[in-house]
Amino acid sequence: MNKLLLLKWLLDDVARNAVSYYRKPKQSLESSLFELNGRRQISLPKRLPKDEQALLAALQNSFRDDVALISLVLHDRFPDRYIFYRHSQLESEIFDGFVFFSEIEPLFNFSFHSVGKRGLKRYLILNEALLQFADKHWPQKREKRDAYLAYFLYRGLARLFRQKNDYQRYWVVVSKEHERLNRARVAWSGRKEMKRGDLVFAYRTAPHSALTDLFRIEDDPIFDPWGGWHGFWVKMKKIAPLPPITLREMKADSTLARWSLVRRQFQGSVEVMPHTIYNRLLQEIPESIRKRHQLHPEVIAQAPQSGEFASEKDFEDRVVEPLLRQWGFSFNRQYLCDFQIGSQVIRGRVDFLVEDQHGPITLFENKFRILGDGDLRKATDQAKSYALQLGTPSFVVASPEGFWLYQLRAHRERLIMQMSLPRPGDGIAEAEAFRRQLLSLRASTRRSSHN
Repeated sequence: MNKLLLLKWLLDDVARNAVSYYRKPKQSLESSLFELNGRRQISLPKRLPKDEQALLAALQNSFRDDVALISLVLHDRFPDRYIFYRHSQLESEIFDGFVFFSEIEPLFNFSFHSVGKRGLKRYLILNEALLQFADKHWPQKREKRDAYLAYFLYRGLARLFRQKNDYQRYWVVVSKEHERLNRARVAWSGRKEMKRGDLVFAYRTAPHSALTDLFRIEDDPIFDPWGGWHGFWVKMKKIAPLPPITLREMKADSTLARWSLVRRQFQGSVEVMPHTIYNRLLQEIPESIRKRHQLHPEVIAQAPQSGEFASEKDFEDRVVEPLLRQWGFSFNRQYLCDFQIGSQVIRGRVDFLVEDQHGPITLFENKFRILGDGDLRKATDQAKSYALQLGTPSFVVASPEGFWLYQLRAHRERLIMQMSLPRPGDGIAEAEAFRRQLLSLRASTRRSSHN
């Protein structure tokens, strides 16, 4: 891959589209801070120092190192010396882009992998690098620098290095009786993981607490760094009003009553739903609507908890992480792993690198679902490549359909053990055998290396 040509294409894309795509909102500094603070009231220090360093110290004290809030004020007061940077869910894609291009753009050779919500020192380093980058590539466009950098980061790098899922997602948006939901098309607060074609159920808390409408997302979400909530917005098209599916009816249903949103009485704003929930709701939608819009149930495996998790992260939070803690292991989630292939550096993220006081034990490659041999083979190949890179003696493929433990020796993997998903208070003996097997594989590898 020619990185120089790819960077040139990206810079040309910025020059063509940035100004029309990103327009800095014409609103007061206080209003912008209100948006960034989740539309909650926030106050500036009563007297802002005119000295740059004194201002930085005052903002640190008031905003507790919050990068978005502090950088917004610094940019407002010293626009030539500071950029506004919004910490967001796009940081992993942005920094993957920096790593990818660092070979031809030394300004991107950072010693850190994210800025973080309160990483003010890292922001100051990033700020200096991006100012130099802008002066290097757009020296005559200083009045457009804000739009150019916003597009380069949040649209350019984020889109190039976005990790796409290979399964369908279904969403719920929660609102009071809202006039906008009566329209054929509407822009709504979204999430990074949304994509074109996803279905969205609208739940109205008034006048009756019920799911009332079905929308389809028309395009991938747009990230607005100045926008409220999470900053992501999607355009949705209404495909059908629904016969109201009330909260009372859902509480009385054996499947829907287990849904976390039902248990919380739809306290939230935008959430993804498990496939089991979608399949059950689909049964409440008139057949004419299902046929017209080709709405089909999701395939779910015979395993007891297949389809019960809203996302891969949900599965990790509720199953994998508690199990590792139960076993007494420590771990790094989303552990960065850089592959050197020829002159190319390719970045990967290991879902869990598992260790104890004696060192690395194994790694976990987690999947939202594994429905057959093809899914398992794909996950195994990915996990094996990480294990070879990191030198772990084994690796685990985990999904709601089960756990597969592989030994890795001489670049060959061998399935050692498989277990079903452990439930609280159940499967303790099998889970303990799995733990012992992990430790045994590490011990045997160490003995072999010593011999």
